[in-house]
Amino acid sequence: MRPRFTIFMFVLMLAGFSVQPVFASTTYFIYDAYGGTWSDADKTSSNTDDDLMCWAAAASNVLAWSGWGDTVGDADDIFSYFQTYWSDDGGNSYYGWYWWFTGRNLTQGDYYDDLGWSQVEKSGGGDFYTFGDFALNYYGGTYNRQTQSYVYSSAWDDI
Repeated sequence: MRPRFTIFMFVLMLAGFSVQPVFASTTYFIYDAYGGTWSDADKTSSNTDDDLMCWAAAASNVLAWSGWGDTVGDADDIFSYFQTYWSDDGGNSYYGWYWWFTGRNLTQGDYYDDLGWSQVEKSGGGDFYTFGDFALNYYGGTYNRQTQSYVYSSAWDDI
């Protein structure tokens, strides 16, 4: 099989075809395709309120880029908002998004605090979008504004 492939490649080269990976000459940034821009919340060495909040910076970037953070501002404004309400500890963007939409931190409490999870220290934050169920939206549900209900996409039934 190998000699046939070698001969085939030799014939292609003689014919003037170049063999290159498809992706070799293509650069694609999704933010160019939708007409937006890059979102990048900045942690700074001078700010001691964000040392362990990489997860909140990443969540802020997604919220800003997707438009769900427009209620507060750009990625840096959203990140500052997280810093106002959350402790400077490790976390997960999923829980930050959940709090952003619902106002509830699923990892709140002594058990998670003892494990080093970031905690909501100031009440009254998040809860910007009270419609429906965050988990359904996050995992591919479709929100129907007329009936104010969710319909699961069949592709996500096994989650």
